[in-house]
Amino acid sequence: MTKKVEALIGQSDIVKASELPSPAEVPPSGGALEAFREQYRFADFMSKSSLIPKHLQGKPHDCFIVCDMAQRTGASFLEVAQNLYVVHGTPAWKATFIIAQINRSRQFDENLKFTTEGEGPSLKVTCWTRIAGEKISKSVSMEMARAEGWTKNSKYKSMPEQMLTYRAACFFSRAYCPEIMFGMYTVDEVQDVEASKMKEIGGE
Repeated sequence: MTKKVEALIGQSDIVKASELPSPAEVPPSGGALEAFREQYRFADFMSKSSLIPKHLQGKPHDCFIVCDMAQRTGASFLEVAQNLYVVHGTPAWKATFIIAQINRSRQFDENLKFTTEGEGPSLKVTCWTRIAGEKISKSVSMEMARAEGWTKNSKYKSMPEQMLTYRAACFFSRAYCPEIMFGMYTVDEVQDVEASKMKEIGGE
């Protein structure tokens, strides 16, 4: 990767964690306190709507977190609400949301593209785009999925190409634009990790 590309990667309109004020810099009263109250009132109002996902209905505290993430990602409340889940106690994004956010960020020359090679055990999906004219990519294969134990997740049998596509996009994001994910996992990643912990039938 060239120095020019390295310098460009990570530049985004999305607020990075390092740019956020520390708790000590946020005044405990005045405008910040009123903004906090206003956001909570909005979260409480939205939690009473039947149009938001059921896992958020009647939960103003969770809706408050959704409000915060919406502000940080630049997405609408409803968009974040539809794409943020708690899986096995871990908050996680839908992979499709991460792909959309990467494309929306305009950090790269083109939207993400996906190339599929092989089939069955040799299936591999590559997520790629260009920055400053240089191609950058990340690939995930069934060989990797088997080695990591992800294939214990039944979706790798019913929709292997789709699962590898999601994982390749996540690998790409962590390598070239980690601020998009805010240090969080995707639903598929959490499910794969949990599946990998399952014992094989007949195992000890």
